[in-house]
Amino acid sequence: MKFKFDFSIILGDCFRKDSVTLKINSNTFAEKNILESNSAGSANFSVVQDKKGISVKHYHMGRFTLQRINTRLPIKLEVSVNDQSLTSTLNLKKGKIILIQYCWDEHKKQIITIEQQNSPVYFF
Repeated sequence: MKFKFDFSIILGDCFRKDSVTLKINSNTFAEKNILESNSAGSANFSVVQDKKGISVKHYHMGRFTLQRINTRLPIKLEVSVNDQSLTSTLNLKKGKIILIQYCWDEHKKQIITIEQQNSPVYFF
């Protein structure tokens, strides 16, 4: 049986006790949460919207559910990590799985990246 969902947001690799704020359409889902990626490359924080609502899961804070948002319109995603921010407008037709990472670029500076895809994300 397949799990049907509208979208999934996963915080992935390179978080090292970083302060993270996550907003979707101006609604706050995490505010200055301290996240650290595990050895598999996951920060143990995820957001999934299905027919029941939005489920937010955090390793230290547990799980809670919020009201669904309209996915027919573009979604405004705002991510802040420490003193860096990135805002992106997402069209879920481009991918229902959103991966947020905070890794180093070619200049050895940590940057926030947001990737959209339709294929599953696996952490080993």
